[in-house]
Amino acid sequence: MGKYIQFGDTVILDNDTLQMKYYVLPYNLEKARNHFQQAPDVVKIYSEIFGKYPFMRDGFGLVEAPYAGMEHQSAIAYGNSYSNKGSYSYRNRQYDYIIVHEAAHEWWGNSVSAGDMAEAWIHEGFATYAELLFIEKLFGKEEYLYETMKKSHYIFNFWPMVQNKDVNEDSFASNDIYHKGALMLHSLRCIINNDSLFFKIIKEFNINNSYKIVDTDDFIEFVNNYAKEDYSAFFNKYLYDNRLPVLEYSFNENPDGLIFTYKWTEVEDGFKMPFCIQTDEKKAVRFIGTTQEQEVLLKNTSWFNFYNNWKSTEGIEDNSFTYYWTSYKE
Repeated sequence: MGKYIQFGDTVILDNDTLQMKYYVLPYNLEKARNHFQQAPDVVKIYSEIFGKYPFMRDGFGLVEAPYAGMEHQSAIAYGNSYSNKGSYSYRNRQYDYIIVHEAAHEWWGNSVSAGDMAEAWIHEGFATYAELLFIEKLFGKEEYLYETMKKSHYIFNFWPMVQNKDVNEDSFASNDIYHKGALMLHSLRCIINNDSLFFKIIKEFNINNSYKIVDTDDFIEFVNNYAKEDYSAFFNKYLYDNRLPVLEYSFNENPDGLIFTYKWTEVEDGFKMPFCIQTDEKKAVRFIGTTQEQEVLLKNTSWFNFYNNWKSTEGIEDNSFTYYWTSYKE
């Protein structure tokens, strides 16, 4: 409750008008008028990526609150100081991450809802990944990859993302359902390696399950059927195991370069995922690893680096920046 002042805006979506309603305290009115101008951009872009805003009759709302934010349906609590800056802000500082993240929950959480606290990654993983897609849509792939890499720094891998059902599971502990959930979806995009197909999958899953309760198996089954390939080994690793896939590798000198061998370990049979290295000539090379050891000659190469979560993604091959650990085999 509070002494609120209301103002608003409108957005046209598919020849339909969405009412944007904002409720702020009087002394923040001018700041809010300026700051909330970004909200229509967010709603329009998410409507393109995930399907039309799910609550057209209710409208889209932002309500000033004494805490950072919360995704109440059509009345999002906002309290991020009317600023695009802060510890979790995007590098370009042009959009407020609270507005971008909480707005995504209208699609992921409020429309498509998980039926158990153990599966809250469906809310938070998708909403966090939506931030990255929003950045990509406006600022391009380089910014998308930078922000993806940045989010990977906040993953702890203490517990699996999906744990015990039918209890009051604290799935928010360590926040991995946010950042690791986003990195998992990004890695799935890399594995599918067909952006048109990947975006159809997430959009159709959202539209087909609007105003419904879903669980993790629903999503896995939908992806496998839509892509006509079984990704169960991938999902089992990232969702039900706190340990990451390990890329076991070795290399030996050769008169023509380096002989590089690699395979994925600590994963189920059927697991496959791409990764990328950068050679001493600043050349990016994309590989698709499996549980079977593979060998390749890196011609005219004396050393290489992995593109991982502590290295720049500049020059990386498309759909090859995935999230994993490495282990050198003597």
